[in-house]
Amino acid sequence: ASPPFPQIMLRELASGGAGLPSEALHMMGDIMGMTRGILEDGRAAGVFREVNPLLAHLLIVGSAFFLTNAERMRWRADELGVPPAAVPDPQEVAAVLADLILNGIAVGSNSGGER
Repeated sequence: ASPPFPQIMLRELASGGAGLPSEALHMMGDIMGMTRGILEDGRAAGVFREVNPLLAHLLIVGSAFFLTNAERMRWRADELGVPPAAVPDPQEVAAVLADLILNGIAVGSNSGGER
């Protein structure tokens, strides 16, 4: 809905949030709280193992922000024939991220790069 939003957020992160009102930081904290709550509910239900909620949150949000911010560079790489530049549609991206994250935090999954 707001294409420049991810670029603005990354600039704010780089500046330490200098231009963000305190209300925005509180909203970001609320969103992080949702991630923490989902992880706690999953652990209580026995389907998620214990993972760091901040790192899980950053993995999700960071992946989405990176994909959004790199879009113009991917178009350029695609024009030059540099693989892999093309990215699937948003629903497929969401499905892949959900699969990676849910299988990474599922009970019985390997942790910490163990093989």
